[in-house]
Amino acid sequence: MGTTATHRFFGNFISTVVWLFMVRDLKLPLAIVGVSIGMGGVGALIGTLVAERITRRFGVGRTLIGALVIVPLWSGLLLLPLTTWPVGTVSGLFFVMQLMGDIYNNG
Repeated sequence: MGTTATHRFFGNFISTVVWLFMVRDLKLPLAIVGVSIGMGGVGALIGTLVAERITRRFGVGRTLIGALVIVPLWSGLLLLPLTTWPVGTVSGLFFVMQLMGDIYNNG
């Protein structure tokens, strides 16, 4: 529980920095940022729909440990160095990051 609380607490800091990075440094259009945030809503819906089934299948402990191992890989934060690519690719990357990250955060 402590690990999950710490992960979620610092995950909020990372999210804030990523949004500032998108707007200030990458100068992505605000529409792209808005759609990215909307993808998070889709991810939250998916997370709430699958969380109970996954927990029932694997148990609470295994689900938490698995999520802590898998999420850094699938949330896309490790792909941030690819943000030097074209705007379309970077936008798609942020869409996927937000979708997958919120599946975990709301599941």
